[in-house]
Amino acid sequence: CGRMAITLPTEAMTQLFNAMPANDLPAVPNYNVCPTDKIHAIISDKNTRHIKAMRWGFLPNWYKSMTDGPLLILSLYTSDAADDLLC
Repeated sequence: CGRMAITLPTEAMTQLFNAMPANDLPAVPNYNVCPTDKIHAIISDKNTRHIKAMRWGFLPNWYKSMTDGPLLILSLYTSDAADDLLC
């Protein structure tokens, strides 16, 4: 169902990506990141990288906001991708 783990400490992410961390980052490690959880994301703003908390998940382009419809959870495995007709 699109779960993952985040185990790298924020300080290590800061050094690895040469980025400034935000104050509201989620706790690490998290071995059960679920859709809609906040995760660490690297963004660039005027040649400066930042680590920012962002929502993990799939939001279709036809949604104008996160409350426009039901929560959608994308579940696709690479072993199925060649057989599925998604395009």
